[in-house]
Amino acid sequence: MTASIEVRDLVKRFGGLTALNGVSLSAQQGEVLGVIGVNGAGKTTLMNCICGIYRLDNGRIMIGGQLHRSHATRGRQTGVGRTFQIPRVFRRMSC
Repeated sequence: MTASIEVRDLVKRFGGLTALNGVSLSAQQGEVLGVIGVNGAGKTTLMNCICGIYRLDNGRIMIGGQLHRSHATRGRQTGVGRTFQIPRVFRRMSC
């Protein structure tokens, strides 16, 4: 079985703000895709939903053909994760 990801009709709200409204995408193993958009478009929110950092308000995420529940530990079990940008130099590390 090849790994794939499918996001269908994803909705994420923060109070009265709808950050994602009906987002759908799919990617197959070996495929490289980019998500582009202006600041505030929901790119990071989408990634946080896929990784399980945020719980979905609606929609579904399938990883490798199995329903992916929004929970960060389950995301790691499926091989899905993310790194965070650190905008400063590490003080105790040499170059």
